Amino acid sequence: MYSRNPQMAGEAASLWVEVAPNSEEARRILAGVGGPTGGAANLDNVQTHLARALAQSNGRLPQNLLGLNRALAGIPDKDAVLRIVQRLTEPYLDVPEAYIARAQAAMVAQDPMLALGAVDLALQLRPGWEPAVMLKAQILQHSGANAEAARQLEAEVQRNPDNNALRLAYARALVSAQRFEDARSEFRRLLAFSPNDAELLYAVGLLSAQLDDKAEAESTTCAPSTTAIRNPT
Repeated sequence: MYSRNPQMAGEAASLWVEVAPNSEEARRILAGVGGPTGGAANLDNVQTHLARALAQSNGRLPQNLLGLNRALAGIPDKDAVLRIVQRLTEPYLDVPEAYIARAQAAMVAQDPMLALGAVDLALQLRPGWEPAVMLKAQILQHSGANAEAARQLEAEVQRNPDNNALRLAYARALVSAQRFEDARSEFRRLLAFSPNDAELLYAVGLLSAQLDDKAEAESTTCAPSTTAIRNPT
């Protein structure tokens, strides 16, 4: 696999499954290396191996559901991948990770409405679940609904004010929604917990420049720790 030789990887994975037919990892890898070669029969074979891997998860069902899209990443037909993920997750619709897998597949297949519906079902099963909250915000932003993404993240931050990961996502969503003053306030709050964080310093400086606050822009972007940083959005 690392040498990008799918034929040899497929042969090795097939032998692995033969000698260890109950190995979920072997079936998952066989499905992954078998995907790019194409054909309806091959897709059925991939689906069969993944279905068995899920059925034999032995306590790792949530992780394996979240790994479905990675296992199918090599299949170029993303609509086919979506159909496979929907079929594979059908027995596990009481598990929120099944809906995350569906949402991820729908996003890759360019169906944001289907993705949003799946994430909402995950949140019904596990309200406030951070991965689902983050994914929903990403889907909304990808669809151009930046204001709604910011609104939903704001509600989650109010419920979990000490969750810096949520607050960072909220701050970035505010930038996307062009609420620069509010975004700077959120980045300042984060900076209070991590005063030497280069990316946070740069974000505050960049937003200050956007707001024509030259003094703060210079004091933050010229700080010694602001090397090798990325745009806050």
